[in-house]
Amino acid sequence: MTEALLLGAIGAVAGMMAGLLGIGGGVLLVPALIFIFQARGVAPEIVTQLAVGTSLATILFTGSAGAWTHHKNGNVDWQAVTGMSLFIVVGTQVGAVLAGAIHGVTLKRLFGFFELMIAARMLIVAAPKPSGKPVSTGWIYPLGGLTIGAVSSLFGIGGGTLTVPLLVTLLDRPIKIAIGTSSAQGVVIALFGTAGFVYQGWAHSALPADAWGFVSPKAVLLIAVTSTLTAPVGASLANRLHPPYLSRAFGIFLIFVGMKLLGLF
Repeated sequence: MTEALLLGAIGAVAGMMAGLLGIGGGVLLVPALIFIFQARGVAPEIVTQLAVGTSLATILFTGSAGAWTHHKNGNVDWQAVTGMSLFIVVGTQVGAVLAGAIHGVTLKRLFGFFELMIAARMLIVAAPKPSGKPVSTGWIYPLGGLTIGAVSSLFGIGGGTLTVPLLVTLLDRPIKIAIGTSSAQGVVIALFGTAGFVYQGWAHSALPADAWGFVSPKAVLLIAVTSTLTAPVGASLANRLHPPYLSRAFGIFLIFVGMKLLGLF
């Protein structure tokens, strides 16, 4: 019961942060799930993979709700979504294979470095601005899609951290369109990334009895219920509060999380 309440609370916070700050809930969910699964006694060599796969699966729910809202508001560039989707799918499988091949402790440390990078970006709070220059998508779609898919799948995030800057700086999309498009692409990442993690972990001998490969269905359900409810609340609060201050505060929080994952304290 305690774990169920904790998962629900974490989901609520992750959904709120996703709506409020426009970040993928994975930056909060993955480290939280690592600590929960460690306390449950999950084997160290797979604990991070289980956390990443579970995080990706929850994005199927929160991402779909967010993408639909952005679509209704006309803030999704479906041409960019379809143009990059095939490459994103390939990238998610690359990320899943890499995650399956890396020891859980090493992957946890890599995620710790990733958290510090996200924290630095949030502390700077320098929003990219479109240049107004015409751009060619010939190389951006394949290279960008592969990179976004692989990194997002490897670390269990929705991809907004990479997708929004790419869409604004390289494809010259307005920030609202970039966020909405990123949300739609996050569903593609979550769907195929989750499938990859289920497949990569299906026959692993160290998995908990209730796991589907590197995904915990129970944790997904508990997190998805609360995060889907709070994400719209966070989006509404974003219109009333001052996001840069909140972004900096969350960035400081991520520094401590990253240092903890790296074993620095």
